[in-house]
Amino acid sequence: MFKNRQFKIKVSGCSGFIFLGLLLLCIIALLLTVPLFGFFGLSILLANYELAHLDLYDHWYRNALYFGWFLLLVLAVVFVIDLLGLFTMASMNMDYNMGVSIISTLIQYGICLFIFHQILVNLFNRIEFTWLGSGITVAVIYLITSALTTTTIIEEPKND
Repeated sequence: MFKNRQFKIKVSGCSGFIFLGLLLLCIIALLLTVPLFGFFGLSILLANYELAHLDLYDHWYRNALYFGWFLLLVLAVVFVIDLLGLFTMASMNMDYNMGVSIISTLIQYGICLFIFHQILVNLFNRIEFTWLGSGITVAVIYLITSALTTTTIIEEPKND
C-alpha cells in the first residue's frame, strides 16, 4: 500500500522547538529517575527488606556492564518465554480469550521466575535474591516487557 509513497513530516519552527524541548525534558527526566527507580533503585529497596543483595564494584562503568548484561539476559529470557508461549498457543489453535491469556501469563511468569532464581542468579556471583525478591523483580521486569510487547487479536469478519 505504501511501497511507492514517501512519508514526509512537515514541522513548523515553533512546534519543532516545542517537540525538541519536550524530548530533551524526557531524556533529562529519564537520566535523573532511572538510577533511583531503575534496577538499582529496585535492588536498594529490596536490600532494605533483606530480599536481595548486590555486591557492587568500585567503579560505575563496571557496575553498568555487569548488571547491564544481567538485565539484558533476563529480558532475553522473558522475551523467549513469551515467544514460546505465543508459538505454543498458535500451534494448538487455541482461541485467544481472557482466560487463556491469564493462564498463559501465569505459566510464563512461573517459568521465568524459576529460570531467574535457579539459573540466572547463580550465573552471576555478585547477585543474591531470595524467592520473594526474585518474584518481585521478575514481576516488575515481566510487566515492563509485557507492556512493550502486547498482543492484540483482531478478528476478521467471517464470510459465510
